[in-house]
Amino acid sequence: QTQLVYPITITQFGRDIILNSDNDVCSFYETLDEACTNKPAHIQLFFNEGGCVPVNCANFINYPVDITINGTVKTIPTRDDYLNELNASPAAYNDIELVYPVSITKMVDGTKVTFNNDSDICQYLNTCQ
Repeated sequence: QTQLVYPITITQFGRDIILNSDNDVCSFYETLDEACTNKPAHIQLFFNEGGCVPVNCANFINYPVDITINGTVKTIPTRDDYLNELNASPAAYNDIELVYPVSITKMVDGTKVTFNNDSDICQYLNTCQ
């Protein structure tokens, strides 16, 4: 029999989250399936890239992508560079903003989709399935 030994610390997006009970684990798991508008657009864009999403949503981001963090514009040439910025500090989750336009290429048919604001990303993710 396997048993979790609490507290458990999970580091997500540069933030430490302490889980003290089975209920905390369930609550954390539920946040992974939150509505698009409950998470920053940069999270939605970068964490929905690739083939591990519904086939009509699967996409590649057209790099480079520009972001602002603490008022400084940075060019992100790869997903790994984005993850490095995200994990650099606990504040990055809320402080990173995408510089629009940002585009993706759909895997299913090679169509390029351009996003001009945060809500365009959510609209795409909510309707592509």
